[in-house]
Amino acid sequence: MVYGGRPSTGCHLCRRRKIKCDEARPTCRNCAVHGAQCPGYREAFVIRNETNKARQSVIKRRNPTRPTQRSRGEDVPTIGTVPTHLADSTWEERALCHFFDQYTVISDPGQHFHHLGFLPGLYALSKQNADIDRACSSLRWAVEATALSSLANRMKIPPLVVKARQVHGSALRSVNAALRSPSTAVRDETLAAVVLLSLFEDINGERSHLASSHGVGLHLLMKLRGEGQLRAGRGRSLLSYAFRQVQTDMLNMSGLPGFDLTWLLEVLDRSDGLQGLMRMTTRVSLFAQDIRRALTTKEGISDILTETNLRSWTETGVQLDLELSRWHEAAPETWLPRLVQSKSGGFLLTYQDISIASFWNLYRCIRIILQGTLLDITTSKVSRRVCDQRILTDLESLIEIPPVRIIEQMISDTCRSILFCLGDVDSLGNPVTISTQEPESRHPRLRAAEAYELLWPLWFIICCVEATPEQINQARTALSRLGSMFGIKLASAMAAAGAQAYQVPFLR
Repeated sequence: MVYGGRPSTGCHLCRRRKIKCDEARPTCRNCAVHGAQCPGYREAFVIRNETNKARQSVIKRRNPTRPTQRSRGEDVPTIGTVPTHLADSTWEERALCHFFDQYTVISDPGQHFHHLGFLPGLYALSKQNADIDRACSSLRWAVEATALSSLANRMKIPPLVVKARQVHGSALRSVNAALRSPSTAVRDETLAAVVLLSLFEDINGERSHLASSHGVGLHLLMKLRGEGQLRAGRGRSLLSYAFRQVQTDMLNMSGLPGFDLTWLLEVLDRSDGLQGLMRMTTRVSLFAQDIRRALTTKEGISDILTETNLRSWTETGVQLDLELSRWHEAAPETWLPRLVQSKSGGFLLTYQDISIASFWNLYRCIRIILQGTLLDITTSKVSRRVCDQRILTDLESLIEIPPVRIIEQMISDTCRSILFCLGDVDSLGNPVTISTQEPESRHPRLRAAEAYELLWPLWFIICCVEATPEQINQARTALSRLGSMFGIKLASAMAAAGAQAYQVPFLR
């Protein structure tokens, strides 16, 4: 008896269906999607009589005239082929398995970074009730459209693109029907469907001037659902994901959003690490909107840009930055970044989990927005034209650390996180090779969900005037790589677009 290679560790039902198992414990999520009870997993040790290589050797000796079936190089499937374990499943099943594996992530307990981790189970229930429930129907079609599109783009399969478009049309009709009723509009299924429609738009690179066509709808649904959505884990996870979708409109180059986010300040818990960051982000967004509105007023600008107002704005911005810089104090110690020395020299920032790195990069973008707003108060063209230079000099003295220095530090920290975020190094800064990227490995494995969270911080670097040419090139290269790796066309469009096409939402 000899060892015949590593046996399949998937559950019995996934092995029988010949699809890839996600190996979740205690039960497989693919089984939940299929609507069946997971039968469990095989024993860790399996004894085989002989290897496939030994068996083929015996057959060859018995029939020497039989031609060789495959060369060694042909055993590896190319990007356009279907792996053997998926050969007997439908394209819809393959798309769902791929989508749930790549775009739904449940982090370790206590971290709360759930990238739609609830979606497989909710989809299974929605599929069963889609014929009698509008909200369930909207989620079912939205999931299937996004799943088909993600697989079609990643594996470059044109017929699947057409199929995804057809299902996307069904999803739009179902969502519109669900939104007509107040009772179904506030359901988790409806908000999740709109979130997925926004994701579908980004996978296919269909934003208009990088502004989402679903941003306003997401904001209105979040507000309509109110404080009640925070009482359950799924509601909190949905709010967090939808909030990040809305906030990307603040980071893109079409300007700051005009959403009224004051209601969020009343429902978010500042003592919770994740909700605390969302609350600070909301406050910075409102502050930046107020300053931009004041500085772009066409009439009575001299009455608005008084010394009293300018001083009050500057003091408010400085206080906000002080609180934002201390945000991590309310977060668990496991969220903190680690400064490690790279093998090629210099230093990198690593984290316990790639999802944690995503939130730190969002934090850095928000802090850049805040510092850029402070610069607008003292250095924008309208401020220099209307205000006395003595007043502007006094305002600059209120700011202890120059905003440009903080912006440069935030850009540098984001760039030092890129190698870890891409999965090129582990938490100790050691290079991750192909041989170490096994399912049981402790090294990070980048998924499409985490790649998607990285897009806007990278794009922000490209368009920031404080970024160096080397940093811009590093961000552009990473975006191009993410686009080709995961078939996210928005990433490819960002990498190809020139920084002059859009401007950072600052006035300076």
